[in-house]
Amino acid sequence: MKDESDTSIGFIDGFIANGSNLDGFFRELCHYWTGIWKYISSGASYSQILPYLPDNKICTYFNLIIKNAKNDDIKAIAEKSNLKEYISEHTEFCSIITDEEKN
Repeated sequence: MKDESDTSIGFIDGFIANGSNLDGFFRELCHYWTGIWKYISSGASYSQILPYLPDNKICTYFNLIIKNAKNDDIKAIAEKSNLKEYISEHTEFCSIITDEEKN
């Protein structure tokens, strides 16, 4: 997945569309690919597949990452991306977290 190829991103999008076991999938994906948010939020790499990454798709990825990744993995993702800035710009951030360990 972390090779950021068209095939990898297509697989992830297909997995999201399928909707099955997203929590486990994203927990593992975020553990092994700490550059995921940088890739998703940049849009530059994704533009090879789509002319732009719609805001709703960015929100979907954001929610899946925050809800399912382990705290240490979220920290590692934030160190390699603009995740902290994205969180500070989205006031609804706290409302998506239901895991008491993350609060």
